[in-house]
Amino acid sequence: MKRIVTHKAPDADALVAAWLAATHLFPGEETVVAFVGRGQDVHALGHADCVVDVGNRFDPARLCFDHKPPAFADQNATCATRLVWDHLCGLGRDVNLLEPLVRVVFEGDTRRFSPALRQSRIDGVHAVVARLRREAASDTDVYRRVAAWLDEHAQTCSGPGAI
Repeated sequence: MKRIVTHKAPDADALVAAWLAATHLFPGEETVVAFVGRGQDVHALGHADCVVDVGNRFDPARLCFDHKPPAFADQNATCATRLVWDHLCGLGRDVNLLEPLVRVVFEGDTRRFSPALRQSRIDGVHAVVARLRREAASDTDVYRRVAAWLDEHAQTCSGPGAI
């Protein structure tokens, strides 16, 4: 089983990055997503096969994908979802159709605004994450339900605002 670690009270960036890793980095393998406090040293906690949006490290060789300093001087230059997606593209994985999803998560995580982000907050991934964070019993439940939504909707990701 592959273990993906991200932060507690996950936002869209943490959830989508974890889903990308589970679905496309470890295809066909059983995965579990663990949630840790943002201040914890995730690298000292024990075994993690992939770390997303927590840990302040960007090291694709070790599957660590965080965009916050000191990994990047400007945390708004990228996001964990984009880092995982770029890594998957570099591995030759067939994830090009997910570019609109990656773009809208990046915009939402880095305070950029576009019509696609506005639409995502109405009926896309950002709306789903916001609703599930209010309704779900745990971070694990939020991830499970967002991942199911992404699995269903990723096939239709063909243009801005499609997801």
